[in-house]
Order: sequence, then structure tokens, then C-alpha cells
Amino acid sequence: MDIQELFENAKFKLDEVEYLNHYTNLESLHYILRNKSLKLSRIDKVNDLIEHSRMDVFEDRKGFVSCFTRRQKESFFFWKVYSHKQEKDIGIRISFPSEIASLNEFFFDPECTRPIPFTEISDIQHCSYNLEEDWGFRHFGFYNVVYIDDLAELKYEDTELKEFLKDCVTACRLSPEKHHLPCIVKTKEWDSEEEVRITVFLRPKGQETVPARTCFGNDIYPQPFFDNIYLKLTPSLLENCVFTISPFNSTSYNMVAESILRLASVSPSNIVRSLMAVRL
Repeated sequence: MDIQELFENAKFKLDEVEYLNHYTNLESLHYILRNKSLKLSRIDKVNDLIEHSRMDVFEDRKGFVSCFTRRQKESFFFWKVYSHKQEKDIGIRISFPSEIASLNEFFFDPECTRPIPFTEISDIQHCSYNLEEDWGFRHFGFYNVVYIDDLAELKYEDTELKEFLKDCVTACRLSPEKHHLPCIVKTKEWDSEEEVRITVFLRPKGQETVPARTCFGNDIYPQPFFDNIYLKLTPSLLENCVFTISPFNSTSYNMVAESILRLASVSPSNIVRSLMAVRL
């Protein structure tokens, strides 16, 4: 498999679809609208439980993702799994204009007051890893998730590193873009999601590998201590979002729509009813 070609084909292009859809609940939507930010979760916190196990120890937990679907028709599965995790949840689908893929300001906090700086080169003299200011972001991108039959096709093996890397999906001979690889490939069992992801990789300002003090010790690979980072959303983007109200909600449509309008500077026509008909 030509991995470089895989990367090029996976890169999301703004003209591919008009909207990228994100299924969530009303409480989370209120949080997004109040803070004008979107949460990215650390790779070991996503719903595919083996994803972070595909990372090598050097990159483990340094990747953060937020997930969308390019599927434009509503999905019974998405409503149930992502919008109604609890019985009381009020489901919402946020349709973000595809221009969200051009945003690139990341923050440590949802209010977007503590920016994450771009960090390209480690500072050997920097020895702290347990504060936000010890971290920066190295790479980010928007990708269509690639679904393949066998992840073994993407396992890089080297005689000296085979035991070290084990079953990791990696591409050590690629450009720095290689870090995204484990985050943008999944097995075909997940292909109905038609997923698009923003992926961000952080790096410490100090050394990325801290050698053991003795030859009998293990090297340390510093990892972020926080679970989430945030993408700043522009007012113009939010004004052009479309909000679809789940067919499974027991709360009245008008009450849900009014609660959105109180926080969102959108036309009432941007808030719509689900087209699905279901038995509650």
C-alpha cells in the first residue's frame, strides 16, 4: 500500500461537501455556543477502544480528535449512539459549513483564553511536563477516515524496532505527517460512519524522549496530562450552522428551538425538525 498516496487521498477538501455533521445533545450544544469552541478529545478517549493501542509509545496520547460525518442523510445509529447516550438527553445534529476545516486556532480551555502555541523544536533545557505551558501543537489536519480490510498493511516493521513497536500502525519513514496515520484509518466495520476528523498532535517543549538514568531503566515519553483541547469557532461559521432536532426528543420542538435561538445568532430557518418518523 502506498501510504503517501493514502494521505493525499484522505485530506479533506472544502468543496467535497457543503456541511460536516456532528451529532450531540442540547447541553453540549449550549456549551459550544456559549464558548464558541469545539472540544477535541485525546485519542484514548474515543469510542473505538483500540485506537490508542495503534499508537507507538512515542506518540501515544499526544493526538486529539473531533469527529464528524460527511453523511448528509440522518442516521438512526448516530442519533441513538451520539445524541441519546442517556434517556434524558435532547439530541441535536449540528451541520457545520465545511469551512470549519480551515480553522486552526487551538486552546487549552473551552473559553479560548489560553492558546496552544505552535511548537516545532524541542528545548533540551526544558525539563517540566506537567503544566499547560510545557506543551504546544506540532501538526493538525482535516482528514476523511480511510477504511481498510487489514490494518496489518499499515504496520511498519523494522528488525530493531519490531518488539518496540509491536502492533502499532505507523509509518516511520514518512514526513512528520506520519503522526496522523493511526488516527485516520479504521477497519471496515466502521465504514458506515463516513467519518471526517480534525486531528491535532501535541508535543512537549522539552525532550520528547527522556532517557533512563541507568541502562536498566526505561525511557520516559512525556504525555499530556489533560483530556481535551478546543478549536475556536468563528461567529460567521456559527451563524451559518444548521441545527436539526432529534426525532427521539420528548421535549417540545418549540422549547428546544427557543433555547438554541437564545444562544445562537442564526435565522430561525436554520433550526429544523428531523425528517425521520420514529415511535418514542
